[in-house]
Amino acid sequence: MQDGTARRSRRDATEIGRRIRALRLAGGEVLASPFCRTMDHARLMLDTATPRVEIREGEGGDYAGLKRLLASAVAPGRNRWIVGHGIPFRAVAGPPHLAEGEAAVIEPGGTGWTVIARIKVEDWPAFAAAP
Repeated sequence: MQDGTARRSRRDATEIGRRIRALRLAGGEVLASPFCRTMDHARLMLDTATPRVEIREGEGGDYAGLKRLLASAVAPGRNRWIVGHGIPFRAVAGPPHLAEGEAAVIEPGGTGWTVIARIKVEDWPAFAAAP
């Protein structure tokens, strides 16, 4: 039986996916930490996901694989959706910690990246209302 937090997390993931589709945000590759819950949430949001260990694991805590993913170019007109965990994100992008269900919009830069925006679960409805 799922507890309230797990139910709320699944509901949030489903709602975020609905908002992404309503906004017609560009698709692209969907990568997720291979942990069961993270893969489940990626699929609830974006229908499919490819597991990638570098999203979660960092040798010596430096998360070199995640850094490469964040910095690498994305095909024009596409997005790279990464569903992962707050600790690795904070380790490579700095504080504050990502909240449960929070998204970061990142612009890759070849050898680095820029965090352009952070979107909390409760922020998504405002995007649907914008012209």
